[in-house]
Amino acid sequence: MNIAIIESNVLFRESLKTALNQISDFRVVLSSDFDSGILQMLSVSNVDVVLLDGIIGAAKKYEALKQIHALYPHIDILVMSDYPEQLYSDDVLREGASGVIFKHFGKRTIEKEIRRMVIHADKSTKEHIS
Repeated sequence: MNIAIIESNVLFRESLKTALNQISDFRVVLSSDFDSGILQMLSVSNVDVVLLDGIIGAAKKYEALKQIHALYPHIDILVMSDYPEQLYSDDVLREGASGVIFKHFGKRTIEKEIRRMVIHADKSTKEHIS
């Protein structure tokens, strides 16, 4: 599974990349902040899941989410938040996110959430095609 991490905190981003790359079938193929031409990078990367920083600023976050979802509807987007999910999860889900996770997670929690999201997306696609 190919993963892109869009996160403003470099230390968190690099730590998450290291942790995810330790999972045998996960591969972080893109790791950046949003201001680094990420939309163009996504176009040339074979990404299955985007982990999107939930603290990049409300307007900017929603715009990034909308753009990624509009340009790459096949990519699952998991918003990582410093705040409990219920504070704004409905808003980001409405804008195209596949899920929201509180940033204070362990490696197994993020792995489980990514797998759950992708399996759910696969089932939805199959149901839609049938």
